[in-house]
Amino acid sequence: MDPLAVFRDFQPEPGKPLQPQLTALFRRLLTCGRLKVGDQLPPLQQLAELFGTNYFTVNAALKVLVKEHLLERRPRIGTFVRAAQAVPTRVGIYHHLSSHMQAEDSQFEHRLISSLNFRLDSRGISCELFADERPLREQAQPLPRLVEAIRTGRVQQLLVLGSDYSARRWLRAFELPVVFSSYYPDSFCVVQQLPELALAAAAQLRRRNCRSAGLISGVTPNALSPWDRRFHCVFCDALREAGIEYDPTQIITPRDSLGHSRAAFGYHLCNWLLSMEELPEGLFIYPDSLAPGVISALTAAGMGERFHLVIGKNRELPLFLPFPADLLEFSIEALADELISTLAAAVRGGKPELRFWSFQLLEGASSIRGQRSFSEKEA
Repeated sequence: MDPLAVFRDFQPEPGKPLQPQLTALFRRLLTCGRLKVGDQLPPLQQLAELFGTNYFTVNAALKVLVKEHLLERRPRIGTFVRAAQAVPTRVGIYHHLSSHMQAEDSQFEHRLISSLNFRLDSRGISCELFADERPLREQAQPLPRLVEAIRTGRVQQLLVLGSDYSARRWLRAFELPVVFSSYYPDSFCVVQQLPELALAAAAQLRRRNCRSAGLISGVTPNALSPWDRRFHCVFCDALREAGIEYDPTQIITPRDSLGHSRAAFGYHLCNWLLSMEELPEGLFIYPDSLAPGVISALTAAGMGERFHLVIGKNRELPLFLPFPADLLEFSIEALADELISTLAAAVRGGKPELRFWSFQLLEGASSIRGQRSFSEKEA
């Protein structure tokens, strides 16, 4: 029997990365039983030749399933299908909503929830969303709908996509596996390393030979636990290390949570920046919900290519760039995969896992001219 026969029907989707497509293929074959417990996979080099790629891409695709304990690596022997492990079954997704959140600011949350729901549903795992729309002061108390769902067994595992600090106490108190997506590490958690992002932005501005730089940020000035640093402070320190000058008045961050649209925030603060006598050569913008406002202000002023722009961006969300910018891109789809993988680890028990959301550098991106080069950065 041809050991590669089960894989020969695979047709990659053009224009999309191959690695996640291969991971999805192997997961489907495991789910439907075409790959059975104890089966040995063909050698990675044979699979690479069949799929028209390289050993490293196939290895990375399988590594995701090894982390989920669906596959097992035996040194010098090969990769085998593992016996069924404890897996998530009934997942609740808790999402904190701010009363001032605008439609353009919620695209990230909508895309992430959609990605999670698709992935869980495709694995036969029930999924229920709990959007907490209560006033912030009330979110310090448990959400009654969620408490009832846990009590009756409708929810047996929990993904937390956003929560106020006061809500974390009662969310952690539930006697069930809980995984957080956050800037702030928590037991089982997928973390976006904002300090690493700030360092990468400063390094890219240095590579662009910027002698001075500024920042327009939507990150509130809270300390980034466990780094005990603030986002803009890390960025400023990195600029100094790179020999890049900055004016403190051009390091713009909100004093507190934004009470209006982030796009409007970006627009007005960019205009304020443009009114200054001395302008920086480089500008870092984060998050990408600020970018449409900044871009609109630069376009209206006819200064679109006056700055070297570095933007922290979610890859799957649209952003019109009429002039070139360097992007530090995060993938929402990759975050969904990491959250589910971490939840599976939490279900199995053991030592709490802390994982990080990686980003990639995309240089010279433009909606008009296309993009020039691409390189990966791990956060």
